[in-house]
This record gives sequence, structure tokens and C-alpha cells, in this order.
Amino acid sequence: MADKQKHHTLESIAKLAGVSRSTVSRVINNKGNVSEKARKKVLSVIKKEKYYPNASARSLASRKTNNIGIIFWGHDPEFLSNPIYYEILQGIQRESLKHDLNLVLYTTHKEEEKRQELCYKIIGQKNVDGLIVIGSLMYFDYLKLFANNDLPVVIIGKRDTKNLDIPYVCTDYEDGIYKATRHLLSLGRKEIVLLQSTVDYYFLEDKLRGYKRALEEKNIKFNSDYIIEVTSNNEDYVEKIVRNHILTIKNINAIICANDILAQNLIKVITSQGIAVPDNISVIGFNDINTARYFNPPLTTVKQNKIKLGINAVRTLLRKINGEETGNVVLDAELVVRGSTAPLK
Repeated sequence: MADKQKHHTLESIAKLAGVSRSTVSRVINNKGNVSEKARKKVLSVIKKEKYYPNASARSLASRKTNNIGIIFWGHDPEFLSNPIYYEILQGIQRESLKHDLNLVLYTTHKEEEKRQELCYKIIGQKNVDGLIVIGSLMYFDYLKLFANNDLPVVIIGKRDTKNLDIPYVCTDYEDGIYKATRHLLSLGRKEIVLLQSTVDYYFLEDKLRGYKRALEEKNIKFNSDYIIEVTSNNEDYVEKIVRNHILTIKNINAIICANDILAQNLIKVITSQGIAVPDNISVIGFNDINTARYFNPPLTTVKQNKIKLGINAVRTLLRKINGEETGNVVLDAELVVRGSTAPLK
């Protein structure tokens, strides 16, 4: 018969480790100054004695749950299928484990009434100490609701939160498109179309500024006809965009896409019509999803460091939860050159 597990308290663990009760408490809660020697001794006893602090008691004492919520917010019912969010979640999980945090995933509904119900539920249940919103399309009223109820929130993706104290973590979209445009210009390609996604509402202007800046440096006149807004990455939709817009532009020799999936479907459509990529038209994506290197041809793209986005979101949220000063975090964009771009012949 197995031995009955001993019931330990902070006092009994402190006695076994030869330290004070407050030292054990600081080690468990990862707070205060504790020498490395004392920390190792306490952790060794905890492991040996299989002592698991009572989470409910700790929560009552600190008024914290050690849970952070994650909510995906997009109007696409297949929002979670977007491959960039897997890597963002990896970053969130990696940083959360360092701080012994639990993750609570909330899924949004397509119906607005259900979305509203979810936001009130998050406020009412008080199951999380803070919330990471992935996607910048959450209605301002919901962000205001969280702020008015003192729920710390961080957004992944650029968002104007007006006077609310809600920071965001994002990639430098302007610099990313600037680098993409400059690369195409260096290849002798001057007739460059920029496909902008309406889903990227809050950073469309950033991308456009990067595009214009690269053109201005080469004294190339901006042509608004080269800016095309799209509402979907769907291949059938992309085919209509190619037929009704892109192929009507004379001498086009390069396209910058809002994301990699859009670029992949664009390449499929234009190559099916006998247009060679990269020789006739060079194509650049945005995000650098895991499969981009395996596209045909391998995709030149602007890389977002998705794991770092997740890590920085958790770090920023923890600072807010602890009452520390926070600000927006903007990460560098990197151009990854592969086979979908080549010099103009």
C-alpha cells in the first residue's frame, strides 16, 4: 500500500529547508530577494516532499488567479486557421511557463450578441488577471469595458486605443513594406502594385507610408492606381482581383501582398495564365509563415517574429498586472529573400 502523502504547510517546508516561512513564501511566489543557495534548498525540499501550494488560498491572499486570458478577435470564422497565430501562441506559452502562469483560451463567435456576452462573461467571472487580444479588430466599446473594469489588456497588432491605457505589441509594418519595395526597386522593378487587406485596417497607412518612402528615395512618382484593397485571401476572389484589376495595369512587374497566403494564391492564379514568377512579375508576401519557404517558387517575404510578439505580449501584460508603467512595443521587420523575386531582364 502506498504511503499516505504528508500534509505540509509553509512552516513545515521552512523547517525542513532550514529557512524562514517568509523565505519559502518568496520562493513560491517568485518575489523578493532570496539567495540562490536558499532558493535551491527550498525548491529541493518542495520537490522531495511533493508540496503543491494551495492555488485557491494563494489566489485569495494575493487577489490573483495566475491565469491570463487569450482571445482571438477576427470576423473570419476560420480566423484560427491562420498559420501565424500558432507561432504567436508558442511565444505566449513559452513566456507564461517562466512565470508559472495558466492560459485560458476564449473563442469568439460570429454573432455580435455572442461576442458581447463573452466580454461581459470575462469581466464577471474574474477568472483571469489580464487579457491578451490577438487581432486588432475588437470594437472600441469592448476595450473600454475592460478598461473601466480594471482588467489589464494588451493587444497583439497595432490599434488606436485613444485615451485608454491599453498598449499593443506589433511589427514595424511601415519599415517592412519599405524594405520590400526597396528590394524590388534594386532589382530594376518600378511598376509595383501593393495589395492591401482591409482586415489590416489599423495599419494600412503604415504600410502605405513605407511604400511611398521607398519610391520617393528613387524619385519615382506615386501612382494611386497601384494600390489595390482586397477583402479575402480566397483563390476564387484573388482570381477576380487579377482579372479585373491587376491585368488591367500596363507594364506591371512586381506585386507586394498583404500576407503570405494571399501571395501564394496570387502566384497560383497568375502562373496559370502564363505569367512567370519571378521573371515576368516578382511577388513578395508578408509574415513569413512556416510553409512560405516551400511555396513554388519559395516566397520572398517580410518576416514578423511571431514568437517574439507572443513573448513581449506576456511581458507587457505582466507589467500592467503589477501596476508598472507600460508602453507600445514595436518589433523590427526583416526581409527574407527567396525565389519569388529576381532582377528584371
